[in-house]
Amino acid sequence: MIKVLLADDEPVILHSVEVSIPWEEMGLTLCGVYGDGMSAYHAFLDESPDIVLTDIRMPALSGLELIRRTRAFSPDTVFIILSGYADFDYARTAMKYGVRYYLLKPCSQERIMDVMKTAMKDVEEIRQTRQAQSAYAGMLAQGNSVPESPDPDVTTSEGRARIHALVRSLPGAQQAKIYAFGILCRVQGITPEDTGNLPPFGNKLAGMRTREEVADFLMNCLTSVYEKDGHASGTRRFVARILRWVEEDYADPELSLKTIAEQKLFMNTDYVSREFLRETGEKFSQALIRTRMERAKELMRERAWDAKIYEIAEQVGCSNAQYFAQAFKKYTGVTPTGYMEAQRTGGGIKSC
Repeated sequence: MIKVLLADDEPVILHSVEVSIPWEEMGLTLCGVYGDGMSAYHAFLDESPDIVLTDIRMPALSGLELIRRTRAFSPDTVFIILSGYADFDYARTAMKYGVRYYLLKPCSQERIMDVMKTAMKDVEEIRQTRQAQSAYAGMLAQGNSVPESPDPDVTTSEGRARIHALVRSLPGAQQAKIYAFGILCRVQGITPEDTGNLPPFGNKLAGMRTREEVADFLMNCLTSVYEKDGHASGTRRFVARILRWVEEDYADPELSLKTIAEQKLFMNTDYVSREFLRETGEKFSQALIRTRMERAKELMRERAWDAKIYEIAEQVGCSNAQYFAQAFKKYTGVTPTGYMEAQRTGGGIKSC
């Protein structure tokens, strides 16, 4: 069950929330209801709630101070603020402390329940992450989790095939995970000292249930690292995939190497960054900017008479037009306005 603590100095609102929400039906346990921040703080020390629904202005200790104090030793607790003040400074301070949910009074039962359900998902995700981190630390603690050196055959297709068969023949899924985890740690330069940072492939492995699933995943990872791509000038497959993603997704303002490495490749971001630079001769950020600026130049040539700078910026993944203008001038030597004017007059820009 997920534990919830309530804190509000208005008795009517506090009682209303307490009796109107079907706590047990939602899978929640109400572990305390308090009318001031200090009482809520001391209860927090005893109960360690997963979710806290709190007012901001309360006697003895404000809701923001309650959050600040408890964040120091309980960073995973999800806070929901229920306040009668639509104050930007309050909201900004709350965001600084990692608060995602800010509700204004009066607030309906339905709205509180909707936010509570979302907060419950946050709690479950945090728990899964902590479990995966524990599994990660356990894997690293075992003697064969990070071998002295990777299998010398991992660089060849024949060697990878033998490793694939070996993993499938291990006694169980856990042994397969440990072996695969160790190989991938060594290949990507991850050491036992890195236990505070769960590598993406560790999280992925933790959710696997069969040796076959682990073996296939390991095979795909090793193939991406060591096999050359036949259509990208001999670069390794995972680097070629990154370059293709940049070409396809440059218009996404959220595109980043971290997202690609962790969510698409299931690889360590630092390792991917180093190898991308080694293979291409440029950093990922440089490749992304180059792609965006070249596409911007194309759009400006095509729409020299009617395009707006902010529209071009948005189309190439730059949500801030001022940043786009600065990046464009740094890349081409001229401003976007100057470049478009040159296209209209037919002079072109020789320096580009």
